[in-house]
Amino acid sequence: MCSNNVNILVYVYLKSDVKYSCSYGHLKLRFYSCFNALFCRSKAFNSIVTTELLKTVCIPMLTYALEVTDPNRTVTSMLNNLINRAICKIFNYYDSNTVKDVKHFLDVYDIRTLYQKRRLAFLRKTSLLDNYVLQTVL
Repeated sequence: MCSNNVNILVYVYLKSDVKYSCSYGHLKLRFYSCFNALFCRSKAFNSIVTTELLKTVCIPMLTYALEVTDPNRTVTSMLNNLINRAICKIFNYYDSNTVKDVKHFLDVYDIRTLYQKRRLAFLRKTSLLDNYVLQTVL
C-alpha cells in the first residue's frame, strides 16, 4: 500500500504533487474526535463553558503548525465550517447569522484571523534567530 502523503511534524501532511501542497483532511478527523469527546462529557455544563473548552482544546488542534503551511481560501473555509458546526451543536442553533453572532460575542475567531496572528508571531520569532538559512528565506 503506497501513500501519497508525507507526515511532517505531527499535524502537517505534504501531498506528492507537481506543486507544493498540504493535506488537511486528517484535521477534520482529529477535530471531530476531540470535539465529540468533549461535547458528550460536557452536556451538564453551560453552553458558554463548552465553548470555552472548544476554544482551548479543539481549536488549537486545527491551528497547530498552520502558520507553516499557508492554507488557501478553500482550506480556511473548510476549517471555519468545522468550528461553525461545533457551535451549532453546542447551542442547538443552525442559522448562519446566529452562529456569527455567537462567535462574535464569545470571541471565537475566524481561522484566517488565527492564522495571521500565528504567522506574524512565527515570522517574528524566526527573524530573531541566528540562522543564515532562515534569514535568507524570510
